[in-house]
Amino acid sequence: QQQRWADGAAASADGAAAAGAEVVEAPERKAEYADTASQFAEHRKEFEETMRDKEKSKAFRQAVKEYQEQFNHKVEIEVQNGRKLADAGLETSGFVLLQHTSAVHDWEDPREVHSKYYPEMR
Repeated sequence: QQQRWADGAAASADGAAAAGAEVVEAPERKAEYADTASQFAEHRKEFEETMRDKEKSKAFRQAVKEYQEQFNHKVEIEVQNGRKLADAGLETSGFVLLQHTSAVHDWEDPREVHSKYYPEMR
């Protein structure tokens, strides 16, 4: 895995140089990537050992299931039309309703929405 990352970094540097970009070596980043690859390999090995042990594997799968279940619940909420809230404010409602007319004419055209509406919302 570590060699594959190194090969990818070299290919990226070669491509940047071919495009005329200046390639600056960052030795500390290489060491950081090597450490990350080494840590990943170590954690993967530990995980695989855990999964080979029948009891540990069962406990791990149960822990994952319990963790995921805390996010798998439904909550019913009532959604109302915020335009009817004349006194809407950050302190009272958690949002502010502002009047805005967009320059977008065709809401089905993603390019127009992106080029006009997105900047309007910044």
